[in-house]
Amino acid sequence: MMPVIFIGHGSPMNAIQNNEYTRGLRELGERLGRPGAVMVISAHWLTRGAPLQCSARPEQIYDFYGFPEEFYQVRYTPPGAPGVAAEAAGALGGGRARLTEE
Repeated sequence: MMPVIFIGHGSPMNAIQNNEYTRGLRELGERLGRPGAVMVISAHWLTRGAPLQCSARPEQIYDFYGFPEEFYQVRYTPPGAPGVAAEAAGALGGGRARLTEE
């Protein structure tokens, strides 16, 4: 079983930089191996409740502006994990989470 870890992204520029932080993340990934699913929790949205994206092919969202063009060329296209999203929604209980494909 994989551990549960929290990784803050730090500066968005880390997506295109090679520095101590990004090298540490790369080394962590090599030690842990490839996970079956990744849950990303964002504080960048104003919503009611806790929507959980459950698409089999989630779209990458750019919710920021004013960075170098190289930054907008970064693509992250992992497969979705609808079953894991449903399990997470159930674990929250009380109807606090809702599944969405948006």
